[in-house]
Amino acid sequence: MLTIEPFLLKIFDGKPDLTVDVVPAKSIIFGGPQPAGMAQESSLVTFTVHNELLFLPGPLKPEEPNVIPAFGSDVAQVVLRVSLAPAFTQIGGISLPAGFSATITPSHQLIFFYGGPISAGGSADFVIEVIGRYNNRGRDEYIWAKVDPRNRIAETDKTNNVGFAKIWVWSIS
Repeated sequence: MLTIEPFLLKIFDGKPDLTVDVVPAKSIIFGGPQPAGMAQESSLVTFTVHNELLFLPGPLKPEEPNVIPAFGSDVAQVVLRVSLAPAFTQIGGISLPAGFSATITPSHQLIFFYGGPISAGGSADFVIEVIGRYNNRGRDEYIWAKVDPRNRIAETDKTNNVGFAKIWVWSIS
């Protein structure tokens, strides 16, 4: 019988690595105008910002048995910029973690989440609701997110700070 022993993750001081995932609840929504009795649809969109840990490649030779070394650090004053394609409008409430605030532009197509911390190896979820605007035909429309858009946090990798998703906006005319 194979025995698997748990490992302890030990985090050493290192640079953070912020990434973002964009996940819509629906992949297709109706954008209107709608036939009588049919409501315009919306979709919740979740943005997850991760503060990744760095693991060294190769075979592990831990100093202590059952300990895996990782590198990273907590970050404060995290900023997430969300950009919606012209076919989308943010509506309704938003959900954000404790310590964060939000600003929404008058067009409801640019949203900033800012101010909060994310611990090393941790993550934070932000949720908005979007509706699709009538575009005279169906097509893919995009939602983009960028964490640390002004490059103020020193990270191990800046190339993974952008995420996007698409939703097919279908119009019935």
